Amino acid sequence: MEFNPVKIYNAFHTEWLDIYVKCPDWVIFIESKDLGIKCIKSCQFSQDDKYEIVDEKKWLLNKIKYGF
Repeated sequence: MEFNPVKIYNAFHTEWLDIYVKCPDWVIFIESKDLGIKCIKSCQFSQDDKYEIVDEKKWLLNKIKYGF
């Protein structure tokens, strides 16, 4: 299943920057959101991240919720 990592980055980047001091690692931040995906390659401050879907039902619900 394909999806656009730029949309994930754009949706959560501002929120992540707001808590950057508490959670400076993007991968941990995305995992804490429990989106049904796992970040398998992260280029911090970049939009070239790679994600793997680990829970398709949860991912589908989050796609609807966040408009991915």
